Amino acid sequence: MRELSKNDWRVLARLLEMARDEFHEHGSNDLTLEETPENIALVRELLDSQGMNYESVGIDNGKVWTGDDELMGFFANIARENAK
Repeated sequence: MRELSKNDWRVLARLLEMARDEFHEHGSNDLTLEETPENIALVRELLDSQGMNYESVGIDNGKVWTGDDELMGFFANIARENAK
């Protein structure tokens, strides 16, 4: 698999922003992830990036809850940073 170029990262950031805007209009933006240490860390990092208390990660029945649009925006920011 090839490495992403700076241009690839820019395009990816744009696509994620477009998807975030589209998904934000859905009635429900809930996204459930398996309760793994990696997914808990990801959601904590997302909440921290939004200035929210990461201790309040929603976990229920082995699932971690977050927003699909919020994760798209989070990854869009990471892609934008990689494009620099």
